[in-house]
Amino acid sequence: MKIQSIHFIFALVFVPLVLCTVNVRANALSFVTGATGIEKADAASPSVEITLEKMPAAASPVPINTTTVLCKFKVVATDLPAAAPIYLTGGDAAFSVSHTEIPAGTSTTEVVVSVTPSTLGMHKGGIAFDFDGINPEFNQAYSLNVKAYDPDHLPTIALSRSEVELEARVGSSAEAELTVTPAYCFDYINVKAGEAQNTGLIVSSTLFLPNLGEQKFRITFRPKTEGTVTQTYTFTTTMGEPVVLTVTARATGDIEPEPVEGDELVLDGSAPLAFYEQTFDDVAEHNKPLHIAGWTNVAENGTRAWWGYTSSGDEPFTAAKATLYDSKVAETDGTAASMLLVSPALDYRNAKGKMLEFRLMGQFLHDDQEEKLDVCLVELIDGKPYIYPMQGFGIPAKADESGNWIPYEVDLSVVEDMPDVFFIGFRLSAKRCAASSATYYIDDFKWGREKTADGIISVKGGTCDDNAVYNMQGVRVLDKATPESLHTLVPGIYIYMGQKIRI
Repeated sequence: MKIQSIHFIFALVFVPLVLCTVNVRANALSFVTGATGIEKADAASPSVEITLEKMPAAASPVPINTTTVLCKFKVVATDLPAAAPIYLTGGDAAFSVSHTEIPAGTSTTEVVVSVTPSTLGMHKGGIAFDFDGINPEFNQAYSLNVKAYDPDHLPTIALSRSEVELEARVGSSAEAELTVTPAYCFDYINVKAGEAQNTGLIVSSTLFLPNLGEQKFRITFRPKTEGTVTQTYTFTTTMGEPVVLTVTARATGDIEPEPVEGDELVLDGSAPLAFYEQTFDDVAEHNKPLHIAGWTNVAENGTRAWWGYTSSGDEPFTAAKATLYDSKVAETDGTAASMLLVSPALDYRNAKGKMLEFRLMGQFLHDDQEEKLDVCLVELIDGKPYIYPMQGFGIPAKADESGNWIPYEVDLSVVEDMPDVFFIGFRLSAKRCAASSATYYIDDFKWGREKTADGIISVKGGTCDDNAVYNMQGVRVLDKATPESLHTLVPGIYIYMGQKIRI
C-alpha cells in the first residue's frame, strides 16, 4: 500500500485547490486470432483515479470543538467488480470521513475528511483506500496531522523573572534559575538567543513542553574575558505573544585567592575537662568564622570553616553554623570541601557522668542531598589527631526534617575502648556550590552530667523523661514512648525505662 502524508500545520505553505492525481489501471489481456493478425482486446478493466484537494483552513491550527474540513478526495472509479472500503487509521476520534466505501461499478465519489478536536495539541491519524479485493496496486493511504488550539484561551508564556543579573570572575561561574509556566499552549515553546556573541552564557534548554506546567530554566555565566554583556532570550510558541528575558552579566578580573578561614588542626589534650558546658552565647559575629575559647575550627578541605550565628527574630538564638552554600559557584563547578569543629579536650576517665549532650538543627535540607554532617570521636595518638565518624545519630538530611531542633543525649559508656582523653568533632562535607543549601546549627553542648540510677537520664541541671527511648549507642531516638510508637522503631535492641528491650 502506498502511503502519503498530509501535514496540516501552520508552517506548511501550499496553494489552495492544488490537485494531486493518482491514476491506476489494471493490465489488459490481449490475444491474436487466425492468420490475419487482427488483435482484439478484452472487456474494459477496472481503474481508479484519486485526486487530493487540500482546504485552505487546514494550513493553520484549527479550533477545538469546531468541525474543520481538512481535505477532499475525488475518486473516479471504473468497472469495479465490488465495493472498496475507506477507513480511518490511528485511533484519534477527532477525525471523520464522509464515505466509508467506493461503490462497485463506475462512479465519481467526493470523500471529505474533517476534524473536530476536543483537546489542545497535536492530533494524528490517517485515511486508507483499500482495494485489496480488486487490485492491491490501487491502494492509497495518507497520514493526517493537525494542531488544535482553544479560541477562548490563546497560548501564554509566563516567566518568574523578566531580568537577571549575574556576576563572576574570569575562570569562575555564576548561575541563576527561573520558572517557565505555559498556559493553553498546544505547540512547543522555543527559546532564541539575541544577537550578542561570545557572552559566556549557557542555558539549560532551548525547548520546553507545552503541557508540563512549571519548568526550570537555568542560566550559567562562565566568562573568559572581563567586561559586561547583555543578552536577550525570546520565548515563543505558535499563536502566543513572545516573552523576552534580559540577562546582564558582568565579568571581573582575577582576584586575590580567598583566605583560609579558621584554625590549624592542632589539639591540646593536656587539661581535659571532666565536666563542660558551651551555650555559644558568646558568639559575636554573624556569619563570620567562629571563635570560641577552647574550640578548634578548621577548614579541612577548601577555605571555609564553621561560622557563628546570631538571630534576632521571633525565636532568637546563637549557635555554631556550618554551610557550604555558595551562590557564585554553579553546581557543575563545585569543588569538594569539608569543615571540622572540634570541642575542647574532654576527660572520660574522671567524668562522673558519661553523657554527651548537644542540640542540632538542619535548615534548607533537601531530599537526596550530598551534604553530610558527621559527629566524630577524636583522639590524640602520639600527638597526632585521629578522627572517627560515629554511627547511629540519624542526622536530619531530608526536606521535611528542616527547621526542628533535635536534642541528642549520648551515653558514651556503651562505646567500647573509649580513650581517657577525647574530643568531639562536627564535620560537614559536600561540594561548595549553589546546590549545597543544607545548613546545620550546633547549640547547648554538654559533657559529664551525672546519670540517675537507671544509667540513662542525666539529672544535673536538666529534667528527667522516663518515657524516652535510646539506641545502643546512647542516642535518644524517641520521646514520650507509647506502645504504639515503640513499634514504629526499626527492629533491634533499645534502652527503655532503664532496661534493655527488644523491638
